[in-house]
Amino acid sequence: MKKHFLLFLFIICLSSCQDYLETDFDGSVDDEMVWSNPKYAEGVLLNAYHALPNSFALEDHIFMDCMTDNAVTNDYSSSIFINGNGAWRAENNILGDWNKYYAQLENINLWLKYGQTAPYYLSDKGLNTQIVMRLKGEAYFLRAWYTWQLLQAYGGKVDGVLMGIPLQTKALENNTDKYEAIERDTYEDCISQIVSDCNKAIELLPPTYEGTDLVFGEDQTGRANLTAAFALKSRVLLYAASPLFEKESWSAAARAALDAINQKGESLPGIKWGNLDKYYNSQNHNEIILRKFTRNNSFFRANFPPSSNGSGRTSPSQNLAKSFYMANGYPQDHELSGFDPNKPFEGLSKRYYASIVHNGMKFKNKSIETYEGGFDTEQTFVHATRTGHYLRKWMAESASTDGLDESVATHYYALFRQAELWLNFAEAANEWVGPDVKLGFGGVTLSAKDAILEIRNRAGIKDTAYLDEVAAQGKDAFRELIRNERRVELCFEGHRFWDLRRWKSDLNSEVNGLQITMNADSSFSYQEVLVEQRNFQDYMYFGPIPFDEVRKGLRQNDGW
Repeated sequence: MKKHFLLFLFIICLSSCQDYLETDFDGSVDDEMVWSNPKYAEGVLLNAYHALPNSFALEDHIFMDCMTDNAVTNDYSSSIFINGNGAWRAENNILGDWNKYYAQLENINLWLKYGQTAPYYLSDKGLNTQIVMRLKGEAYFLRAWYTWQLLQAYGGKVDGVLMGIPLQTKALENNTDKYEAIERDTYEDCISQIVSDCNKAIELLPPTYEGTDLVFGEDQTGRANLTAAFALKSRVLLYAASPLFEKESWSAAARAALDAINQKGESLPGIKWGNLDKYYNSQNHNEIILRKFTRNNSFFRANFPPSSNGSGRTSPSQNLAKSFYMANGYPQDHELSGFDPNKPFEGLSKRYYASIVHNGMKFKNKSIETYEGGFDTEQTFVHATRTGHYLRKWMAESASTDGLDESVATHYYALFRQAELWLNFAEAANEWVGPDVKLGFGGVTLSAKDAILEIRNRAGIKDTAYLDEVAAQGKDAFRELIRNERRVELCFEGHRFWDLRRWKSDLNSEVNGLQITMNADSSFSYQEVLVEQRNFQDYMYFGPIPFDEVRKGLRQNDGW
């Protein structure tokens, strides 16, 4: 192995999940010192933590939902706008980072090869062994995570055959011969490798980090834990079983999701819908399985309405607004919903008001005006909503962006949260055995219907009549309900783009807004209007691998 191979790791001194590493490392440390110094050795892994995302938004705090029917952006120069309007190309693809992910796989594999012998706790061999085992579990989880990010972004069909990405399970150590020999592995082999790494992590990681224990205490919060490994396995198997791939069984996906649910208990933790700052910006809410968090105001400034000195970069669509249920649990277009098109913001469920800011709603003690000519419109500000709606989800009202007293607010990024596990289970169980058959593994017994009931109950929907109605219609009808529950529960969390693809759904829905006109008597009229038309081609169910890798000899996905 060549000396000074850690030149590319200099950022380990800058940040980590808990600022564990504080060093003046300048990149000149040789191999012997790295692997004999516990600070440097652990820093190789901490660098992989540092590289994890820390925001649900992507480019310039614009959400990925703006490439789907959930939202649009008003930043017409952004790659998200360009990609979402049919110009998705390998050279402007922002949905993956090939070089970054593979660099982290190299870091992780180097640690697995050399890092386990570092003296992490010299005075107590037992504690040293525990630390090594925990770090090893973290390494397997992180390797599974980055391999999954690559597979999700770059897996695809080559000559009609579903292929994965080049698996990297051993350190290359700048060996150019090894680089030149790299080829794409099968999709099945990639799934198998990720699941294998998750299983190894499950054997080694603690369920939680609590108390004052040196190895497993709350000071280690932010590191991978047992539940996170189960959650990743659940997500991967759900995708692999989905119609676009069909490389795993729904039974395996259901089992993995229920295994993950078993780690957290038989019900979801409550959310105080009247104090969303407490939830959306909490560092340690019980809903969160694994997260990173940051403190800045640029995230809020980008997405607040103009009346709060924001740029409204992410505009929720009317399509999404219409997907939310009424407080009685019925869809807005159901004859029993009680929905009044002349009062479109009344009587909706709590998740709607927690996700979307509508005309007349109070936000930061200001009444939002999205009617034609109102304060928060494009007629008044260039950077304003294009749909008549603003983003509420993840927005901390405690954050100030007025330029004079910019109070900083925390916002977190959840790699996994509990609701996803229940939705994963509901989908897999319904596809396997239908809505009502109860499945039990390891303590918790649920049906797909039970899982959705828990999701809806936490959202304040107590009436079960509509759920019962749809479940009685069977698997196909309940599938559509599950998919809509997933849409509204996980909106603006980076799922919709991938969900539409793995379901082989229509990618090209019209994206609509709500045009609001104030009448002479100060009442309002409402009209749904076209805002954007998605323009994805069929081959765009899969993304492109970078051209640089094609030039090196890797086969590109079909169509690109």
